[in-house]
Amino acid sequence: MSEGIQFDEDKFNYSVKPQPNFAGTNGQQYSASSNATGFAGWLIKKGWVKSESAAQVVLFGVILVNIIITIVIVTIFL
Repeated sequence: MSEGIQFDEDKFNYSVKPQPNFAGTNGQQYSASSNATGFAGWLIKKGWVKSESAAQVVLFGVILVNIIITIVIVTIFL
């Protein structure tokens, strides 16, 4: 009845791509998740953090330190 119909799902490749591995500074292997981009991906590539959640904690710490420095500078000079 519908022998000539072909859906996109029939052509879709369900194979999983292997994730790239990045060598850390001490020779250990760290794998970056596929959605780690920007500074979080850079931290993972450098081997400073092992996961994206740890990179988010580091980024939050950087933001917090910048806010504190800004408050100190504003209170001193204004």
